[in-house]
This record gives sequence, C-alpha cells and structure tokens, in this order.
Amino acid sequence: MKKVFWVTSTFLALLSISTAQTVTADFGSHLSTAYPISSTLLGTQYSNPMPSAPLTSTYNAGFRVIRMHGWLQSVYATRSANWTKLDPYLDAIKNLSVGNTPGFKVILELTYTPPWLVPTVSGCPAPTSSAAFKIPPDNVSTWANLAQSIVEHVDQKYPGLVTDFEIWNEPELGTFCVFPNTAGARLSRYLSLYAAAAPLIRAQAAKDRAVVRIGGPTIVSTGAITEFIGGLVNNASTAPYVDFVSYHKYPSGQSDVDGGMAWDHSSSSGVSSLYSRVQSSSTTGFAGNYISVANVVKTGKQPNPTKTKIYLDEFNDNWAFSDDCCRNTSTYSPVFNGLVLLDMLDSVYKGAQRPPDSIEYYSDSNPPFCLIGDTGMHCGAKNYSVNYPQYYLYSLFASSTYLNLSAGTSYMAKSISPLPSTSGLAATAFWSASQDSVVVVNPSSTSYSSVKVVAQNPGFTIGHATAYLLNSTHKTITASTLTLSNVATPPSSSVTVSVPAYSVIVVKLTS
Repeated sequence: MKKVFWVTSTFLALLSISTAQTVTADFGSHLSTAYPISSTLLGTQYSNPMPSAPLTSTYNAGFRVIRMHGWLQSVYATRSANWTKLDPYLDAIKNLSVGNTPGFKVILELTYTPPWLVPTVSGCPAPTSSAAFKIPPDNVSTWANLAQSIVEHVDQKYPGLVTDFEIWNEPELGTFCVFPNTAGARLSRYLSLYAAAAPLIRAQAAKDRAVVRIGGPTIVSTGAITEFIGGLVNNASTAPYVDFVSYHKYPSGQSDVDGGMAWDHSSSSGVSSLYSRVQSSSTTGFAGNYISVANVVKTGKQPNPTKTKIYLDEFNDNWAFSDDCCRNTSTYSPVFNGLVLLDMLDSVYKGAQRPPDSIEYYSDSNPPFCLIGDTGMHCGAKNYSVNYPQYYLYSLFASSTYLNLSAGTSYMAKSISPLPSTSGLAATAFWSASQDSVVVVNPSSTSYSSVKVVAQNPGFTIGHATAYLLNSTHKTITASTLTLSNVATPPSSSVTVSVPAYSVIVVKLTS
C-alpha cells in the first residue's frame, strides 16, 4: 500500500492514533443525473450594510444567494415610503453583481408591521413597545398593498436582482402575537396574510415582466412542520401561490449554552452534545428535519409539488445571540458546518427527492454570527479583517478554486459510504464533467492515519488526485498531491489519506 505524506510536519504531528477505514463513492460513470446540485446551493443572511470588500469575499467563496429583510416596517415607518431604508442594501449587492456572471440573487423577506399598522391586541405587547413590529396586522389588505409596493419598487429599480419574495418570518412563534395567542390562531392569521399578499405580488411581477418566486412560511419550530408548512401548501387560498417553501434550523438554544453544551460530549450538567443534535435521526437533526419538510411539501396542493423548491434559508448552531462552544472556532466550526452540508446533500440517499435548492448560513455580518469579522472572533459589525473558519469550509465546497458547486454543473454520486451518522467518519460525493469529488468529515477526537478513498465508476480515466485539508492547524486550507492506485475490475481508483481529528478533507479527482 502506498503511503501519502503531507508537505507539512505539523500535519504529521496530529496523527495520534493509527486507525484504518474505507470511504467508497460510486460515481455511476457520470450517467446518474437524478440529483443535480443547484448553483444557488449556498447563501447567507445579509443583516448589516457591508463594504464592497467583504461582499466580494463572500461572492468569491461561492455564495450566490443573499437573504435579507425588505425592511417593510422601516420603509413604511410613516404612511409614505422611505426607500433609503432599503436601497443601500440592494445598491451594494447590485454593484457587486455588475461584471459577475452570475451575480448574487436575493431572497427578500416581506415581513413585520409598520408602527401605524400595529393593532392593539389583548395579551400582546403594546403598539408602542420595541417588540410590537412582530405583531401581525389586523388589516391584512393594507399590509398586502405595502408588500406589493415594495415588489414594484424592487422590480423597477433593480430588475432581475430579487428572485424570491418570502412572506413573513417565523410566524409560528408567540411573538407573532394574536388573540387568542394559540398555534391555530397564528396559522389562521398567517394564511390570511399570505392569501392577501401573494396574488398582488404575482400580479405586480407580471406587470413588471419579472420572473419571481413567492414562498414561506419560514418556520423554525420542528413541531410546526405539519401544521404550518402543511397548512400553507394545502390551503386553497395559498397553495396556488407557493413557489418555494422555506424553513429555519437551530439545534440548540440559550439554555443549552448556559448548561455548558460541548461539541462531542455531554456537559457536566447533562446537556447533550451539539454533535449528537446535528446528527440525530429525528427532526432535531438537520437531515431528519429536511426530510420531514420535504415529505410534507411533496404531498401538497401547490403547482408541481414534487418540484417545489425548498430553502433552509436560516441556520446556525443555536438560536441565541451568544457565544457557545463551537461557533467561529477553528476546531469545531468546520466540522459543524461540514456535517450540515453533508447531511443536507446526503439526504437524497435517505429518502429525500432531491438536495435542498438553497441553504443560507446565518449570517454574513450579524454579531456573533458571521462569515467575515474582527480578529477576536466575535464578529465586529464594522470590522471585516478576518475570514472566519466557516468561510473556508464553504469556500471548499463552492469556490471555483476548490469544488466549484457554485457553477451549478454538479450531480450527487450514485452512492457514498459511510453516510453521516452519530459516530465515525462521514462522507459525501458529487461529480461534474471535469472532476469527481469526495468530502470526508472527521467530527471526532480520533485521528485516522490510513483512510482509503475509493472512486468507483469515475466517468473518466483519473490522472490526478488532489487533497485539501481544513482544520485548526490548516486554517486556510492546505493542498497536496496524492498518489493514485488503479483497480481494473470494477473500474475504480483509490488514494490513501490521513484524516486528523476534527478535520475536513477533500479528495478531488481529475482526468
């Protein structure tokens, strides 16, 4: 067996345990195109105005979707529109897109209530309180007209930039306050908002000769999948206007952080690990959650239910705006974000009809959630001097320098082993006409000194193998050339790599 050595002695020093394992990908001779990977797979939430340099860096990493607020409550802080609350965000995105083909596409959230439209509701915050903007209006037709005016403005001033209009944000939560403030009452109000706004949006887009999609409900609670997503896609007043379904995912919260949540072991107070939550087969886990959403969507009454786009358009490791064990750390952030992508892509091997159409990391620039920020790893809102560990993980998947998923010409492999689970290595694989790619994530403290990566039915004669390593030592991705071993029957090639603890390693095979 040929050994492969990295060019740095630091890498070798990481190898503390000699273990062997095999990762096998069947590329189906490039004949299996059942699961295409969208060029808009990767996106991010644009929460604060950013200079051109970090926006350009985000684009160069392979992000192609920006999700952002339409700032309806600010544009209409009075009854007259103030477009300066929205246009600076879109101006920056438009300026970056000039000269880039494709440029960014925008998911615009049409959400929240202007202060003069907030109702007085028993048991809800007063209209003058700071939280009142999340209360839905009683007068849904007025709100729908405001939403339509934003669509008109955007279509005409920024043609082609905004491709998706998303109605509201997390309406299943109690902050979407109605009376009585029950799940059923909140769903009823949300459906009335959607039914009032969506036809106006569609009519306005047709008038503007714009091609746009309309969707929601952007729920974050796993328990609301059947009620809210099912309600949206099966209601006669809303289903005809559902072009995409969106949802959010956070596997932990503030109480878990306060209880000392760790990456791969339970805390002393009994809080389960983040790793176990991410990989749970239930809706607590990313794959289980997505498959549950997809199963509800494909049985809906909306047009083309099996082809309705699904966006995980907001996620991170916990919903609280506080630092935790794993966000932004060079040890755990690459493996957390790597497992999320593996889980979402590999869901096609577990029953999903296709990979998600888009996944938006929360967020580009909202402390303490960011891709690019300050040197202290706390995401300074006006300091964009450092690319964070998760930035490099997503670059590895989507940048043209590495696996180039942003090109939109890749397909999932016919099969991959081992699939992500609650222990050991996890892997995914995909191919384009010019390369076969295998991604291996080691989320554990065990180092694997001899992992055989086998590429079956590669689709071309493999002539070159490159490895990319990302971990706390190789923070900005280290490249290395690998030695190939060819096997005649069945057609396959293999390489042997070392996979240190808490690492992401990619094997890229080219002709």
